[in-house]
Amino acid sequence: MTILTPSPTSPRAKPLKKSAPHNGHPNWRLWNVSMWLGADHELYRLCDEIVRQNTKDDAALIIHHHIGHRTTPDGARFTKSAIRYALRHWG
Repeated sequence: MTILTPSPTSPRAKPLKKSAPHNGHPNWRLWNVSMWLGADHELYRLCDEIVRQNTKDDAALIIHHHIGHRTTPDGARFTKSAIRYALRHWG
């Protein structure tokens, strides 16, 4: 049984154990970063443009540089590895 807690920035609940598989992804953080990069219109356009002009590894570094040390509205950090993971399945 997964214990749920409300996110401080979202009325939805999220699992406490972020290292467990989540919605077909290795963990909640990777799923959440992937979801936001694909769902947020501004982030999607930024990623799509950068991926078209670079390898996915280079694109992950460039995107991380643009995003900085921000987090998703749900609290997941946009790390280089999370962005690189999200781009593995891009386009």
